[in-house]
This record gives sequence, C-alpha cells and structure tokens, in this order.
Amino acid sequence: MNLPDSFLTQMRDLCDSEYDDLIASFDEKPYSALRVNTTRMSCEDFEKKAPFAIEKIPYSSNGYYINDTDAWSKHPYYYAGIYYLQEPSAMLPACTIPIDEDDSVLDLCAAPGGKSTAIASKRPKVLISNDISPSRSIPLVYNLEHTGTFRHAVTVEEPQKLEDHYMQRFDKILVDAPCSGEGMFRKDRGLITSYLDRGCMHYRPIQESILESAYVMLRPGGMILYSTCTFSDIEDEQVIQAFLEKHHDLEPVKIKRTNGLAGPYKKYEGDKRLECCVHAFPHLFKGEGHFMALMKKGGVAENRTVRASFDPLLLRYSDLS
Repeated sequence: MNLPDSFLTQMRDLCDSEYDDLIASFDEKPYSALRVNTTRMSCEDFEKKAPFAIEKIPYSSNGYYINDTDAWSKHPYYYAGIYYLQEPSAMLPACTIPIDEDDSVLDLCAAPGGKSTAIASKRPKVLISNDISPSRSIPLVYNLEHTGTFRHAVTVEEPQKLEDHYMQRFDKILVDAPCSGEGMFRKDRGLITSYLDRGCMHYRPIQESILESAYVMLRPGGMILYSTCTFSDIEDEQVIQAFLEKHHDLEPVKIKRTNGLAGPYKKYEGDKRLECCVHAFPHLFKGEGHFMALMKKGGVAENRTVRASFDPLLLRYSDLS
C-alpha cells in the first residue's frame, strides 16, 4: 500500500523498533467481525445456528470474527437484526466503558450507531445518541431501531448546544471523536485522500471542543471514554494530556492491556496520567487501528435519578421518572 510520506515519517518517529512490523501490516487483509444482538438471540443459540464460520473474539462477550462480510450482509439474520457487522477494534470502546443498568449514558458522536447499539444491549436506564450530521443520523436511527433498542433517544446537535440541557446529567459518556482516520487506511484506502486534504491538526481543536462539552455534561463520579481510529499522538496522547491538565478533578482509569493492546508511545511513558491510554495496532491486535483513554470525574453525584423531565424527547418514557 502506498502510504503518505507524512504518515510514514510520523510513525517512524513514534514506533521506533515496531515501525517495520506496523507498516507491513497495512498489506495484510483487514479483519471482519460481527456482534450478536443478544436481545434477539443468545450467543449460545447463535453459535449453533450461525450460517458461516465464526471465531469468538476474546474481549467481547458477543463478538465473533468472520471471513466474508458480503455473505453475512446478505443473510436473513442480518435483516432480522440478529447481529450487527462491526470492525473488531470498533467494538473496544463499548466493551471498555463500564455500563450499569441504572446509568444514564451519552454517545456524543454516535453515527452510524455501532457503539450505541452495543451500549444499548447493556440496558442502561437511558441512552442518548447524538450526532452533529443530519445525514449520518439517518443510519444511526435505523440501526438503533433495527436492533430493537429501547429507552433511547437520538439528537442531532452540536455538542456545545447540548450543554445547557444536560449539564452534569450523564453517568457515562462516550466520545468516539472525528479524526484523521489513520487506523482505517487498510480497510478504506479512500481515507488516505481525506488525510492528505486535512491531516491531524485539522481535527485536534474539534476533538478538544467535544471533550470539553462532555466534561460539562458528566456527573461527578461519572466516566468519559475518549476514542479515535487514528495513530496520531497529536489527536490521542496530546489531547488527553491537555484535557487532564485543564481538569484536575479527572482521574485517569487504567485500561487492561490484553489481547494485543499496547500502552502509550514510549515518548509518553514518564507521564503516569497517560496510563489510561491504550492503542490497538494492527500488527499486534486482530483488527484495525484504534486508541482509547478512560477518565473518571471526581466527586459523587447527589442525585442519579433519571426524571421524566430529563429532556422533552424522553417525556414518553414515564417509567423512568
């Protein structure tokens, strides 16, 4: 694969001895996977009835590697909402952020809905899935309805405009931020063109702004999971460093480095706060590139009750009052 020179230079500086293995992995076939919708079928039943070969994903309770995405996308089970086709590393955020049944959850950059449907399967008390793009929100709504989620609402708004309505309202917030997409070059080579047009610095202020909105809407004692599908430390470690420096009440939460996950780049090893950061590199992890950082807000929320007046969109959910 012909990778951008600027990307190669960046990764050579960041990866050191891992560089050759990482770059070689871009010529390998990307992994495909699906996630069973356990509200429709148990994993035990699915394993018995699966129409094609599957292999269990160790870090996901309902995730499976598959060989032929095209065949799975045409099977009746897909149209019945029995499973959701999702790239393996994209399953990591919903697997990592701890969701309880009495949590109110915000997926702040939710389209097309893979992570929202995974969160919804954990049955939080309420889930709001937001995306700034009206066009991208169409598949978001479809996927949430198709998989039979409940106690959820979809908003289409800039994160900053949600702050007044949802100040300190959420127990868990997922920020799967827009990024330069370096980790998806192998799966979608068209992203290289977008990368060359914009680059890493285009996205950093957007990511920082979204995180600030998430902080405002997070309750004391709540958690934020920040994730991207890029390798760039400008969009990953540096964003988290700046965020933690600005908000001293945020506590980094260490993520287990299992199944091929790696820690922050060596240049950041002296910063203990960044132990909350992990990378999925395709030469170590069976999936595409991904980054995650988990942080907890200090304090304890005085009242975690989700009221019917939580938002006009949720008035119909009277059982939540």
